[in-house]
Amino acid sequence: MLDVPGQYGGYLLQERLGQGGMAEVYRARDLSRGRERPVVIKRLRPELRGTSTAVRLFVEEARLAASMQHPNIVQVYELLQMPDGDLFITMEHVDGLDLRWLLNMARRRRRRMPVWLAVHFTTEILAALAFLNELEDDNRARRNLVHCDVTPENIFISSSGEVKLGDFGVAVEDARPEDHHLGQLRGKLAYCSPEQAVGDRLDGRSDVYAAAAVLWEALAGRPLVPTRDPRQARAQIAKGHRPPPSAFNPDVPSALEDVVLAALSPERARRTPSARVFRDRLLRVQASLVGTVRAEDVVRGMTALLAPPARGTTPTEALGTARATRTDDLDEHILIGPPEVVVADTPAILPQEELEFPTWLHGPERVSGPWPLHEVLLRLEGWGARGAMDWGVSVTGRDPIPATRFFQVISSGFDMGAAEVAQPLLQTTIEEVGMATIFGQLGRTQMSGILTVTRGAAGGVDRRQIHVAQGRLADARSPMSDVRVWTVSTRPDREGAGVFAAALHRAIAEGRSVLELLRPDRQAELQQTHSFEVRRQVEEVFEWTSGRIRFVPCPMVHGVGAPRLVDLVPALVLQTHDEARLLAALAPFLRRQVVPTPDLEDSLPALDLLEAERDALLTLLAAPSLAEGLAALPQDSVGLAEALIYALHGVALVRFGPPAVDPPSGLF
Repeated sequence: MLDVPGQYGGYLLQERLGQGGMAEVYRARDLSRGRERPVVIKRLRPELRGTSTAVRLFVEEARLAASMQHPNIVQVYELLQMPDGDLFITMEHVDGLDLRWLLNMARRRRRRMPVWLAVHFTTEILAALAFLNELEDDNRARRNLVHCDVTPENIFISSSGEVKLGDFGVAVEDARPEDHHLGQLRGKLAYCSPEQAVGDRLDGRSDVYAAAAVLWEALAGRPLVPTRDPRQARAQIAKGHRPPPSAFNPDVPSALEDVVLAALSPERARRTPSARVFRDRLLRVQASLVGTVRAEDVVRGMTALLAPPARGTTPTEALGTARATRTDDLDEHILIGPPEVVVADTPAILPQEELEFPTWLHGPERVSGPWPLHEVLLRLEGWGARGAMDWGVSVTGRDPIPATRFFQVISSGFDMGAAEVAQPLLQTTIEEVGMATIFGQLGRTQMSGILTVTRGAAGGVDRRQIHVAQGRLADARSPMSDVRVWTVSTRPDREGAGVFAAALHRAIAEGRSVLELLRPDRQAELQQTHSFEVRRQVEEVFEWTSGRIRFVPCPMVHGVGAPRLVDLVPALVLQTHDEARLLAALAPFLRRQVVPTPDLEDSLPALDLLEAERDALLTLLAAPSLAEGLAALPQDSVGLAEALIYALHGVALVRFGPPAVDPPSGLF
């Protein structure tokens, strides 16, 4: 450790900023050659100077970062060596703060970062990542540079409102043959993509995931993944479900939420394909929120966020208590999804009087409890997914209501069996036509009715019902969808959870519908939570590769803002179809030309395509064949183009011309 203040070569050390696994960081002034400029010195820790790997990585960081000349990247000046062998890097000093400090201060003041400010920070960092990921070597080949450590600690905001990405210490140039990073965890686990968490080869989509995780945290006011238990954290990273940030911040608009969740997809092929595309999507949302954001707007936003608490606020309220600022592992785990369902053979340790809403689970041979009501809901959700329905629930430990009655207690009147006995208009399979085509047909013809999709599942049958009203998505349910809605509504950290838990607890005791016990405003809150569940149900069905489809026409009505099925398909395909699946579907048509139908031009505005998607579509329409069009696109746009063409064909906005040779039979 160096003396501060003190002289270090041609630099005057002014402050020690911190230490990591490989280096110490100091704020200093460059006194050499008459520069007199503020700098940051990053010094390789002396005990690592004899370690060839550490020295190589440190030199590699300096070489890589020095080649980055971009307004949103912290500039690296030089790699230097002292006479005693000390290695250090000098870099730009950003006069301001990092995003981690800003988020922590906001939490202590119990304030939310404005949505527009969180989006702005992310778009600026994505500009840096797009530049990084798209850099080419002297032969114009993509270098495939990946930052690997996009975290709040490495995002710096200057006092004048500039936003910069720093610390290239674990960045990789994946095109290099050494592959020294494979199998190693680079970066902080909380922001690692699934592929990064297991040590797979990386590309720019890993940085897209990390940037989305940072944005999610800025919007929700809490980390996406807790890391106190690394094994549990890795399991959560690998999970397919990501909770919507609006579950913690009602100010997050649905359009922004869709963009964030698409960038957090655990499968690379389904994830937003590049930092540039992610940025374009966020800029579109930003334009609808506040228009153009200037540097002075950023300064004002940060000033308001960091302003002292109002007069009269107690010290505890100003700083926040440990309970208020701590992230609980159990709560975080619940947000990601239900834990493995394990019901204890003995009652819970806590006596009944210490539980606010004590609830018992009744199985065929034993009674377990009391449990917190929210814990019971999580277990029921897990049981239902396995088809086990021979259970009951009580609030006394006796006289349980059976599972079938429990569903009636929590239901809003949706009858899963209503369409099972009616005469269907359509019966087919996902293998024959695919969900994109089914949605397209129902949307174009503006049909109304009940679409039932069924497949075999472990322990039983997985059945989903989708209500369609005049070609719009009106509702979607599974046997456990109401349970999921109540799991979210009674989550302990959610505002108003006690009201919902009390109503449900009383409804179980009395065997009556819980909706009768809720005021209209609380019913509206419940409906909003249900709307998120509807989208999740549809996304899950779009992921299925097999199953039976049955459509029964009947009168249906939809609520205000119900989306058109034909408008949903492109986004759903992009989020749920991996590249292998798309290639299998499109393989029979690679030798055919993509031809627009007469409705395409009029329908494009409603599809709200990004600039990158429009460019890809124009390229494919101009090419002699689909294969030649895909070959003409940049590599990071191919998956996007395949998803777009698959979706547009499903909703009959493009068709394929005659084949050059007879292709094998396919889905279309």
